[in-house]
Amino acid sequence: MDATFHSEFKNLFEVHFARFDSRLEQRAAELEAKLEQRTAELRSEMQQRFAQLDAKIEVVEGMGGGANWVADRCIARAALADVSGKTVALLDDDDAGRAAAERIRMVCEALGRAGKVRCIFVGRDNGDDHVRSIKQAGMGISWSLDEMCDLYEWREAEGKGWLQPRTEELLRLNFQKLGGEMTLAQLIENRVASEDHRRIVANSVRPERKMAFALAAADTMAVLGYVPPSLERLIKQLREVFSQAG
Repeated sequence: MDATFHSEFKNLFEVHFARFDSRLEQRAAELEAKLEQRTAELRSEMQQRFAQLDAKIEVVEGMGGGANWVADRCIARAALADVSGKTVALLDDDDAGRAAAERIRMVCEALGRAGKVRCIFVGRDNGDDHVRSIKQAGMGISWSLDEMCDLYEWREAEGKGWLQPRTEELLRLNFQKLGGEMTLAQLIENRVASEDHRRIVANSVRPERKMAFALAAADTMAVLGYVPPSLERLIKQLREVFSQAG
């Protein structure tokens, strides 16, 4: 190959690549625009559907939304004789959630309003996904909506530094499973085969990042049109409660 032909070939290749690169950037921009449009449409559709529900969902961001707050609100609604709507307490399946449910039950009975509040525990009635696998592995952890989100969200959260070790909780809930010189890390390694599952067992979402985590998970589900089985099971539970007469 002489120098002239080599130069012409090089110029032709560079021109062709530049055109290909330009078309690729254009396609990428078009795809991103379509995804943003579809996400906006799905959010709008979800908001319209929620508006049609004969229900009100109360959410408090951050540390103000603990189990005691939920219990207080539910008890207050149950005490009002003119409130005819249903009241459901969605509680984490942990010590705080169970204590709140017991307080709701005792106070409502004392007020003569037994059965006015339905308590549902997150993750207790689970689907065939990572929630069930972790439970079957015998590792005790506190279950909240965070743990029911897709494994992809947990990988992303780890990369963003949104996770923190749940060492104290794991020791408290799994102390009897630690035998001899076994460490907590070894216990997790022995019982939980999947690296993605071990990430959830060993960590929790930082309190100040919970809202960001929830919004990211909602965006992913809206774009992909996929809801993890355990979270879908929970949604069905809530729909069944509010669709029942009386």
